[in-house]
Amino acid sequence: SIKMAANWVSPRAHYVFAWACTILGQSALLTLPLFVMDLIFPFTINSKPSWNKLCIVPNQPLINNFVLLTTFWVHHSVMARIPVKRVILRWLPGGMEKSVYFGSTGVVVWFMYLFWLPSTTYSLWKLQHPVLVYGVIGLDAFCWFLLKNLTDSLHKYDLSGINSATKRYKLSQDTKDKPKEKDAKVALKEKLIVDGAFKYIRHPIMTIMFMANVITPNMTLGHLMWSVGMIIYIVVAVITWEEPDLIEVFGDDYRKYMQRVPRFLPRLADLPQMLQEFFKILYKKD
Repeated sequence: SIKMAANWVSPRAHYVFAWACTILGQSALLTLPLFVMDLIFPFTINSKPSWNKLCIVPNQPLINNFVLLTTFWVHHSVMARIPVKRVILRWLPGGMEKSVYFGSTGVVVWFMYLFWLPSTTYSLWKLQHPVLVYGVIGLDAFCWFLLKNLTDSLHKYDLSGINSATKRYKLSQDTKDKPKEKDAKVALKEKLIVDGAFKYIRHPIMTIMFMANVITPNMTLGHLMWSVGMIIYIVVAVITWEEPDLIEVFGDDYRKYMQRVPRFLPRLADLPQMLQEFFKILYKKD
């Protein structure tokens, strides 16, 4: 029950756990561009340090990496589902299920970093001219930078559960009493986001993720496998699970939103306005 959850997980423990999960998840997200872009990072999609012998299937990068991608798919498919969140909330205070999801995502991504086996024997394309190479790298970096800023702009919606944990902790400090039943219900109310870039496409983060994974000067076999795997999973997950979950949470409001706003690609007439919203994110202060 909610009351039991509030009693056995103290506000202080909830607060510390939420911060730990936030740091773990953010560390994975911040290093993901370096991994995919093959830049200044010990573990990248095309390189692996000699001292790192970790792998799941030795000498079989395609099978090894497929297992890793499948692990990521299964984790996201299970942990992001509403029934799973409801089970977690039977034992943990409100908002803590977000911390569990965010922190466990960080664990899975770091696991992929450590166990990934590069496959560079074949390249679908490999640019040679320095101007083209650095131009594509710059465009890819811009996509990742935009993705980071767009994700940060959603922080107020408590993606990692840190806001709920902070609110509960401050409430316990103000009252100086043991957590009461209502303390377990401090999770911020879910809100349907329909402004900014969400006005023109329903999943702008996924759209930018597509671009960031595909834009590269050297599309090796390993990079191709990563990109195709991520894109297929995102499309299937959004259509099969995420949007039905959103319909369950927001009902007719989300159905109407689906009718007027495309899923991944904006209408041609809306493209200039959507790009303007993306640029606004880069210098928005709040």
